[in-house]
Amino acid sequence: MIQSIGIDVVDIERMTHMIHRWGDKFLQKILTPREVSYCSEKTGKAASVAARFAVKEALYKALPADLQAATGWLDVEVVNEPSGRPRLNCFGKIADLQDHFHIHVSISHSKASAVAIVVLEQKGTGS
Repeated sequence: MIQSIGIDVVDIERMTHMIHRWGDKFLQKILTPREVSYCSEKTGKAASVAARFAVKEALYKALPADLQAATGWLDVEVVNEPSGRPRLNCFGKIADLQDHFHIHVSISHSKASAVAIVVLEQKGTGS
């Protein structure tokens, strides 16, 4: 059974300005070291950063209020399966989220925007 859904859209031009203005300090605040490495290897670095930012915001919106208050940027990491499909690693107060929920994530971007959706589906409910 679906517990909750979160969605977020990020303007890539705005993310480009944030990266230029704050540089590595900004990236290290919102991305794990593995995410920074992944995004730095991409030609469209700002689009990759924006996509990961959108995923983290979408997950935050899908979380119950008590977990929202306890969750930080580095408690969520977006990684890609060998197929390219994104999945999430959760740390900190939300580390056990994956024990209770299937976390479905989808990311897309155009030249202008990155969008992400996260669906939390309860495990063990006939799914």
